Amino acid sequence: MSNAPKRQPSKRPRRSAQETREVLIEHGLAALRDHGLSIGLDAVTLERAHVESDLPRSSAYAAWPSTVGRTPQQEYQREVLRRAIRERLSDVQSTASTGEAVLDALVPGATPVENLRAVVRVACEANFAIGVESQVWRLVMALQALVGSQTESNHDAELAEWLSATEVELRATSIESIYRPLSELAGFEPRPEYGERAWDLVAIGAGALAEGLVARNRLSGASKHLTEVDRNGESWTLLGLGVEALLRQFFTID
Repeated sequence: MSNAPKRQPSKRPRRSAQETREVLIEHGLAALRDHGLSIGLDAVTLERAHVESDLPRSSAYAAWPSTVGRTPQQEYQREVLRRAIRERLSDVQSTASTGEAVLDALVPGATPVENLRAVVRVACEANFAIGVESQVWRLVMALQALVGSQTESNHDAELAEWLSATEVELRATSIESIYRPLSELAGFEPRPEYGERAWDLVAIGAGALAEGLVARNRLSGASKHLTEVDRNGESWTLLGLGVEALLRQFFTID
């Protein structure tokens, strides 16, 4: 009679296919936050994800069946990228919440233009800080650069579509959560020659400024010039000055 110990039943929790996918995606997102794209997507693998998440290998690979031209590993990596792009929205929502807090702290008796300037200064300072600290921002900017550098023959249309759709949603969120409340505060309206298009122009311009300046902040010696611009005794970010200039270009401020 064998004295071999009996095999203990697995203590792994039972998970549905969707729950398995979510666990693996979260692991992939964590790997991207830790490593970025500095080593490509080498850190985002199903093998590492299922081992470190204590999931059966068979379940991990079954969650991403092969498609034409793509392995389960490639399908997994693309889903992690798609989810990371969507995470960018939370950063914009954080910026909007900061703007709402600033609105509650405006100086009584100040003119609308003075209050507008105060909101732009503080909100852009917060926005810049969020961008500098956010790994998601850097990831999305890297993906934008990747798509922009691709030739027509190797253009990743699906990735470009994800980035474009998120950009449209980001723009709409910025307009409704940040720029329209600012217009109500200061009583400014789009200049007649731009009409409703002014909202999109400001949102696109401010977004491009934020992304470019956040990227520039990573360069040695640039940070001080981006965050410590003296303006009549007040410390402004270069982003704040740029956003105010955009608002004056496309809206009647004074």
